[in-house]
Parts: sequence; structure tokens; C-alpha cells
Amino acid sequence: MKHRVTLSTFLILLVILMMGCNSQDQLTQREIPKPPQPTVTYEGNVVPVAQGTFGWTNVQADYPSPTEIAKYIESVTVKPGAKLKVSFDDKPSDISVNHWNNSHESVKYNIENDTITVPKEEGSYIFEIYCWWMDGDSSYVLKVDVKK
Repeated sequence: MKHRVTLSTFLILLVILMMGCNSQDQLTQREIPKPPQPTVTYEGNVVPVAQGTFGWTNVQADYPSPTEIAKYIESVTVKPGAKLKVSFDDKPSDISVNHWNNSHESVKYNIENDTITVPKEEGSYIFEIYCWWMDGDSSYVLKVDVKK
């Protein structure tokens, strides 16, 4: 009788342990919710954009500053006054843009009709696009080199 109780207890514990492992596998396989990604284009070509800090549903992700992120993304060469079109499959309720300078300071930059008009002065420019949706907010970073 004692042997049956011990075997039954062992089998119950084994089933509980296996259920726990299964739950862990499902947890690690779940996708982390992320905000929509923008498509930025210049003359029909896609401009590389990197994910920045975001808060989406129940996830908060903190990324380095845009000037740090820009060190690792490809720069695109554009003409002075070029127009960069920003689009999303899930359009945000609001968009703002900041220009980051070499002193790691940001300045609000104009965006009209989902289009960023780059400066007419030659140089390298880092832009941060900041967007808001009902599910959260997100920033994105892109880098352009303005050359004639």
C-alpha cells in the first residue's frame, strides 16, 4: 500500500513538472509585442530605419540615444532639400521629428504631410521620428548625408 502511495505521488509530481515545463516553452515562444515599423523612402528607395525606445501594450523597451543608434545604421546620401516620405501600415495618431546634433542635443524638426524635408546645407543629419498610437508610442532613427 505504501509503495502505491509513493508511486502515485511520484506520478502526480511528474505530471505537474511536465506541465510547468510546457508552460515555460510556450512563454519563450510567444512573440514580444512591438510597434508598427515605418517605411521611409527617398526617390522610391527605402531609407534604413532603426528601432528606438518604445512602450507598446505591456512592454517598455529602452534603447540608447539616437546619436548612439546612428553609429550602427547605414547612412543614405540625399540631395539638399530632399523629401523623405514616412509611411506606416498602421498609421499613428501623431508624428513628430527631432534633429539630433553632434552635441547629443535634439531640436524639434518640421514634418508636413508625413514628409521630412532635409536641410539645404550639406552635412550628416540624424533624425528621430516619434509616433503615438492607442497601443503606445515608439521612436525610430535614420541618418542621411546631404550632398550636392
